[in-house]
Amino acid sequence: METINSISKIGVISDTHSTHLPDKVKKIFSGVDLIIHAGDHTSQSIITDLEKIAPLVSVRGNMDGAELNLEEQTTLMINNKFKIAVCHGAGIHSTTPQRMYKKFISEIPDVIIFGHTHVPMNKLHAGILLFNPGSPTKGNGVNSVGIINVTNDSFHTEIVIL
Repeated sequence: METINSISKIGVISDTHSTHLPDKVKKIFSGVDLIIHAGDHTSQSIITDLEKIAPLVSVRGNMDGAELNLEEQTTLMINNKFKIAVCHGAGIHSTTPQRMYKKFISEIPDVIIFGHTHVPMNKLHAGILLFNPGSPTKGNGVNSVGIINVTNDSFHTEIVIL
């Protein structure tokens, strides 16, 4: 588990499936302390663009090649207070949230960030927040990203429609 401190705002993105980061995303993520990408970058240029904005934590998606050298999942401790588990997901889209919950339940995270479905989700399930930012380029009806605002004793998540 990686510990990251002094975080007040996190940009969350997944399923970029592009070589170009949309300008709207750059604007929305301006001023974030950290960016989490939940996989399917599909190009090194997306990673490079995001790293120009803020420090980046990324996991591998089912469309990411080995050349990106990304882990399948990670768990972060934010400000020594909030645990965030990150994994892309795979398989049937309709069961991805349940599979992500089962994958990480033993770690008891505060938030599980995942992607794969291209559908935004911001839903509390059995005390754990399931958070999918959707896709900024190939959304299922809507393009979106996510923001997590962190305070000393709480966090607030939101889906931002592009």
